[in-house]
Amino acid sequence: MKRYARAHIHGGADYSCSALLPADLLPALRARLADYASATIALGRGEQLARRGEPFRNLYLIVQGAFKLVHVGEGGGEQIVSFHGPRDLIGLDGFATHVHATDLVALQSSMVCEFPIAAIEALAESDPNLLDHLLAYISEQLAAAEQLQHMLGSMSATQKIAFFFMHLHEVLPGTDSVAMVYELPMTRAEIGNFIGLSMETASRLISRLQAAGAISIKRRHVRFLRIDVLRAWQTSSSSFPVEAVV
Repeated sequence: MKRYARAHIHGGADYSCSALLPADLLPALRARLADYASATIALGRGEQLARRGEPFRNLYLIVQGAFKLVHVGEGGGEQIVSFHGPRDLIGLDGFATHVHATDLVALQSSMVCEFPIAAIEALAESDPNLLDHLLAYISEQLAAAEQLQHMLGSMSATQKIAFFFMHLHEVLPGTDSVAMVYELPMTRAEIGNFIGLSMETASRLISRLQAAGAISIKRRHVRFLRIDVLRAWQTSSSSFPVEAVV
């Protein structure tokens, strides 16, 4: 893990934090908030940005790459609670207890902007607009996580795997919007952990989805070929849904 000055240029690209803040913030507020970014941090796959139990001192805005939030149980078992990509704000779980409740782990080479929470709180006290945005974001994140867990808890294995790829298709920016190709930073084991399936079951169902012509996965990139087939899998109560007719 490496820390850089907040206006970091890497590989000819400008990773200034100000360019990544929400577009609907007032320009003056965007400039003030960007000034509070203390650093940009680069991480490799598997490196931890924060650990469960550590003091809650910063929020992080993902510039590039992807992260998983992992809850570690008393017995050492790990449960992935969410995945996050560019422009997501992570570290929010520390607000309630002032310590991090999950491990923040990079899924691939990633970069984040670091915002000290003390500075954010001071700015929020002086500008209700920022506080409204922050509270709305936290509320949306909590509601989405609750809905996701509720849905997964009531699904069969085939519905879960289809739901995961449908969800991925809806929320992640495509690397090729015309051909509907997306980077897949997580492993099959991580996908299975997140949706409550063994790696073997997740792998078998992903292979079946590819055989059904719904998706194609090559070199960590997934191509969405038949959204109708994914939708049929997600809504079917059968263990092996019938493919949608062309």
